[in-house]
Amino acid sequence: ISDSTAMPAVQGKENSAPRGRKQVQTKVEPPDQPDWVVRNLAEFDRLCSRFSSGWEALFSQFQGADAYLFWRSVSSSVAHIIAASHVPLSGEGDALGRTVKNVGQLAFQFTEWTASQESPMFPATLLGVLQPLHDILLTLPPGAVQSNVAKALEKVILHKVEGCEFLYGALIMLLALRVDVVKPTHADVIRLWKHHVILKELDWDDEECSTELKSTLMRIMMNKNVVKFSEGINLCATLMCMETLFTKDLNVCIENAVVGSCRPWVHSAYSTILLKAWERAEGGVKLTVEFCIQQWMTKAVASSSENAKKARGVLQEFHDRKENSVVDLVSRLYEPILWRHLTVPNWKVRCNATALLAAAFPVVSPDLPVVRHEEETMKQYNKLYELLSDPSDQVRRVAVLGACRVLNRFWEIVPTDQSCRLLTQISEVCARDSSSPSVRCAAAEGLRLVVENVVAHPAMAPVLKRVRHLLHDRNPAVRGAFVRLLYTVMQWSQGPQLSCLDIVDSRDLMLLVASEHVRVTNNPRNDNNQSKIVIRNVCQLLTPSIFKRPEEMWGRASQVLQMCPHAFLAIMSNCGHAVPAYQRAKLAVSLFVVVTSGIRDAAKTPADVAKEKITQSRVALQGAAALLESLSAARGQDIGDEGLAKVWNFLHEQIREESFAEHFGQDTAAGNVLRRVQRELLQCVSMLDSDHFPFTRDQIVCMASEEHLERRLFMSVCRAAASWGILDQVLLPMQKTMRAAAEELSSQTLTVDVAVVEEHLASLKHALSAPLCRRQCLSSVKAQDFACSGTVLRVIARGLTASAALISSSLPLSSGFTTKMRRGSPLFGVNASVCRVLPDWAGVACRVLLLMHSPTQPPTEGFDDPIDDLVSFVHTLSADAMLQSLSKLHDELMKPSLWSLLNEAPTKKKKSAESVVSLRSWVEQLGQDAEACAVMFSNILEVVTCSGAVGSTALLSKRHALSKCMFKMMQIATLLQPEEQCAALNRRIWEASSGLLRQLHLACDVPSVSCVEGLDDLLQQVTPTWPTSVELKTTLQFAAEHFEVASLTALIERCKEMPMARVAETFAESCSRHRHVRTALGMPEPVIHDDEAQVPEDSHISQEDGSVCLTQDLPLVSTQ
Repeated sequence: ISDSTAMPAVQGKENSAPRGRKQVQTKVEPPDQPDWVVRNLAEFDRLCSRFSSGWEALFSQFQGADAYLFWRSVSSSVAHIIAASHVPLSGEGDALGRTVKNVGQLAFQFTEWTASQESPMFPATLLGVLQPLHDILLTLPPGAVQSNVAKALEKVILHKVEGCEFLYGALIMLLALRVDVVKPTHADVIRLWKHHVILKELDWDDEECSTELKSTLMRIMMNKNVVKFSEGINLCATLMCMETLFTKDLNVCIENAVVGSCRPWVHSAYSTILLKAWERAEGGVKLTVEFCIQQWMTKAVASSSENAKKARGVLQEFHDRKENSVVDLVSRLYEPILWRHLTVPNWKVRCNATALLAAAFPVVSPDLPVVRHEEETMKQYNKLYELLSDPSDQVRRVAVLGACRVLNRFWEIVPTDQSCRLLTQISEVCARDSSSPSVRCAAAEGLRLVVENVVAHPAMAPVLKRVRHLLHDRNPAVRGAFVRLLYTVMQWSQGPQLSCLDIVDSRDLMLLVASEHVRVTNNPRNDNNQSKIVIRNVCQLLTPSIFKRPEEMWGRASQVLQMCPHAFLAIMSNCGHAVPAYQRAKLAVSLFVVVTSGIRDAAKTPADVAKEKITQSRVALQGAAALLESLSAARGQDIGDEGLAKVWNFLHEQIREESFAEHFGQDTAAGNVLRRVQRELLQCVSMLDSDHFPFTRDQIVCMASEEHLERRLFMSVCRAAASWGILDQVLLPMQKTMRAAAEELSSQTLTVDVAVVEEHLASLKHALSAPLCRRQCLSSVKAQDFACSGTVLRVIARGLTASAALISSSLPLSSGFTTKMRRGSPLFGVNASVCRVLPDWAGVACRVLLLMHSPTQPPTEGFDDPIDDLVSFVHTLSADAMLQSLSKLHDELMKPSLWSLLNEAPTKKKKSAESVVSLRSWVEQLGQDAEACAVMFSNILEVVTCSGAVGSTALLSKRHALSKCMFKMMQIATLLQPEEQCAALNRRIWEASSGLLRQLHLACDVPSVSCVEGLDDLLQQVTPTWPTSVELKTTLQFAAEHFEVASLTALIERCKEMPMARVAETFAESCSRHRHVRTALGMPEPVIHDDEAQVPEDSHISQEDGSVCLTQDLPLVSTQ
């Protein structure tokens, strides 16, 4: 203490001391400091070790300004150490990393403790520690340390501590980086949204901010996983209000996100973002947001239909909000865009503008006077009415849907004359538009929207009656749309004002579902998705009338059965989604019990009456089987309170074997009549557990061993056996017979009856065609069985190879006839009586070998892969030597000298006469063998085409050579066989080749070049009379529809070089019927005559409205 500031002397010993001594003795000693005061880094480390288990014990000691002093000591001890580091931290093992960890944990614990107090007070000295931590925040590795520092900064910023604005940059960047991932968490999005105020206080003109933070925020704007949260929507809307240039950049990000996404909720989210941004923006930023909105309006008109639909989704919030400010904005921005695009020549632009007008209706400013407002609204009504008659069918379709949407939303305020005018145009003109099925479909869909407004029901009843003809429209999509309209009427009807039965009759519905059921059943491989949808929707309309009252189910079902059997089958097959399981089970039991008990009585009636009753009984059993099949498919699923187990117990208790066992007996009085229901009985019983029907299980095995069993009954036996897992017992006698026949065939001593072999082959071929039977059939086939198939193929290949070599060495035939060629068949080299079964035998053997091959499982132990025999067989038949021999034989048969020799009169020389007779016999047998070989090649080609499904490219590569051999065999058979027989063979070969061509194209792993080669081979065989014009046109239309334009161009040029001119003409006509092919090849539009209109075979089309009236009688029972 200096002299000038010395305190006055006090009497005592200290006062008499010398001056120098007095200065030392009078110096002020500092008081004892608390133990939490940190003087250096070592003391800080000891403090952290001491309170690591709980920092609350330290913080509770602070009183008054202690916290201020504490953080000042910490700052003076460690802040300079943290600030001096400018390198990323590698971890917590080094001294710096440990210090940062301790400081971060201490800051986090202190801010959490302070924020939990009633009156939180953050000392200003805390910022001296947080500032260096803020500077290294982004260099910290992700983990607990970085999280603690970030949370401490958040607490200080949220409590708005003085000077916290210097902590914004790194924190907001870190939070943005956590959201800038593919799937950010909801918590990270919420944390960033809590600090959205910070974004407004950042310096957006700073270069570093514009390059890093802006890029991160733009990526966040494009992330659809951010905008699915409400906080993410608010965050993105806030970003749109930051700065003018940044708003435009974010609008480009929205455009990229919308174009890359097809989900409507994403478009709706960005629509909400734009609306909130416009509401929050001010000044020049608000003008920029309006400019962005107008850009979206332009895109909704002047883009492709897909992108225009997405743009309308982005504008949806502006269309739905009817506040005066939003309506004024929409009308003001649409003024220079919408109205002029409704009259442009381009129909696509008109279509987009029509959809936009319907979505934004009414586009009228709320600030207009009343008269002016009504005039503008009337102008839009008139425009909608005009668009209903637009030349483009696509514009008419959109106009119909748009007008109905307007009526649905604003029915109460639309003038009566305008609503009547629009509905009349839709129901009487658009619904009868015979030139466009899409417009008729839109009429049904649009009226369904109007029906959803209950207030419109009194006026809709007469309108819907005028469109009832759509129920029998020739287009399945229109029929489905009208059925959906009826279902909507049933759902929304609240009284007698509107009812389905007032619109259509129940008989019409049953006729429709019957025709659709026949179409789907008889063409199971065709694309019948629309027909299936129609059946399901009609069943939803009809099932309540049958199942509504359980006590009347049987009576109502029997009425439907008598009125329309096919409708009954369709309802029973498609009611699973609308009727509970226990009700289906009760009806199935009723049908089964009543029918089985009445069959014997029906057999005693006169023949004509018995036939009718038995037919109805069969249909009733088919309906019961359909119900049981739906229950079997739902087995293992929970259906509610009843439980599926109780339902199956009920079925097994009610359906007893004693009630129908006599129908399987052979010595019944009416056995011939009762056998007619065996197929349906097996179909029903096979859905139940076999343990409850031991006698029936034994009868199935016995029936399979009967000779000359009806083919359809045999298939029912196989399906029942496959369902019960006893198919191997059914096929065992057949397998033994075929194995013995194959062994005898290899030794050239076939003693088995050829008719029995032919019957077994047909049965096995049909068994392999059913999916369920095929799986169990293959599982029951042992290794020796497919080895037997390989034996058959080797015998056929050896015989064909030897015969081809012998024929090649014996040419020319006119010069002599060798004795070796007289034995057996000329081509197969076996007994002539066996040749008729070899085509089917080879086809079944190839199918078995292909199905036994598994690309994922190794072959059976001790045996080679089954497909090896098939590959070897195909390679033998497609060898060049085989094709050359057949070509030489065909050329020989074309020589006039050979036919002169065969037609000359018998000579006196005995040896010469015998030679000519032998040659004639040989040539006659050659024709039969050539026909059988052509059929065999067709069967093999079918298997080779299917081989792509199991990954066998070795077989697919031989398809081209096999096709050439097949056509050469067909040509030989055509020369030697009668004309009628040749026509049947040619028709069969063409249908098989055309079908295989379609199947080859639909296979996903097959290259298109194989399809082109196959079609080229097929077209090379066209003659003036073969195939028919319809067959040729059907095949070429398929090619024009599915082949690439480059392939079609090459094929058209090749067809011009073919000798048959009708091929090129038909091909060009088929290509010109498809718009994309016609445009690519530069062809003129075809002229379609009235007699060329495609009319369904089972319908008559009304020239007035384009509807279909089914007038033919439907068959009672399907043949499938």
